[in-house]
Amino acid sequence: MTAARVFVVEDEAMIAMELCDRLRALGYDVLGHAASGDRALREIAEHTPDLVLMDINLTGPLSGLDVARGLRERQLDAAIVFLTAFSGDEKVREATGLEAAGYLVKPFDERELHATLQVAHFKRAADRERQQRLEERHALEARLGRAQRDESLGRMAGALAHTFNNAFSVILGLVELARNSVGQPAQCAADLDDAVAEIGRSAEIGRALRRYAGGEVVQTRCLELGKLCREATAIFETLLPEGVRLAMSVAPEPTFVHADALLVREALAQLVTNAGEAMAGRQGEVAVQVGVVSSNGVPGGRTWPAEWTAGDRTWAYVAVRDAGSGIAETDVNRIFDPFFSTKFFGRGLGLALLLSTVRSLDGGVSVDTGPTGSTFSMLLPLAAPGAEPAEGS
Repeated sequence: MTAARVFVVEDEAMIAMELCDRLRALGYDVLGHAASGDRALREIAEHTPDLVLMDINLTGPLSGLDVARGLRERQLDAAIVFLTAFSGDEKVREATGLEAAGYLVKPFDERELHATLQVAHFKRAADRERQQRLEERHALEARLGRAQRDESLGRMAGALAHTFNNAFSVILGLVELARNSVGQPAQCAADLDDAVAEIGRSAEIGRALRRYAGGEVVQTRCLELGKLCREATAIFETLLPEGVRLAMSVAPEPTFVHADALLVREALAQLVTNAGEAMAGRQGEVAVQVGVVSSNGVPGGRTWPAEWTAGDRTWAYVAVRDAGSGIAETDVNRIFDPFFSTKFFGRGLGLALLLSTVRSLDGGVSVDTGPTGSTFSMLLPLAAPGAEPAEGS
């Protein structure tokens, strides 16, 4: 390791000169010294030393503690070793919050000075290496994320081409049938109606993609989440395979959120559909639970979107639990990719749209999966206390 570069901050000239001479004799590269806090800030920023040996009590408006705070604000990472004449000084206790690299109580001998500075220097080097490795890791994770996004976009492009090619083939076939049955008005009208319906389905895919890309502004209103789920029970039951029943559990207290009722129902319908598919060929139930959870009680080991955190707040949630065989570890991180499926090619945008919905509502999704089943929880911010639900909500 090269010689540490040191800057001295001491307002007593004789002590400052003696410190500089001692440090040079010990092999340190002394960049200079300052007697006041304002000068120390200027020269330390100019020289960027590895170590700053600084008296806590300085003559003038700025103390050594003020200088240390100024260095941190300017994001200068020099390790600071404080000098003080009194180990019980209140300022020494205050300095502990500034992450000082060491303390020396006057008077001190040369061995003590050298040992303290060496420890501070090695600690700074270790911290910098750790930070560098962290930055390298983040860079690698970013590259991996870009590669996964490129893969996802490629898969989505292929699936979209497949989906629209099929739709256009159907539309062209129906138009051709209609043209050939011009002399049969009823048959011609029926073929054209089917063609229009197919065009509508294709347009809906386009609208879904626009929602996924965030191209639509979500209009929200105050909703009671439990009521919304209870009213959708009949719809949810139709989404389950034979032999699988729906079990609905709603907290007794109303759970108010600001959301779009249609988008929330669609998102929950997708979760119920997925849960039913996970239990295909099995007997049992899909459990839907509505309630409120604190940040430290958010279920599941994984959360989406990547930038979402539970923070220090309370969330409304709807959890959908199945009793299937769980999701393979290799697939968990891809389940919200558009058109990703382990079932068959080009399955759709269901979970991707769920994720875009909760993102637009500042919420998140947690997933807990294992051999005995999976639980998907949609988490939404609670409405402010006293919020009144919209009419009919």
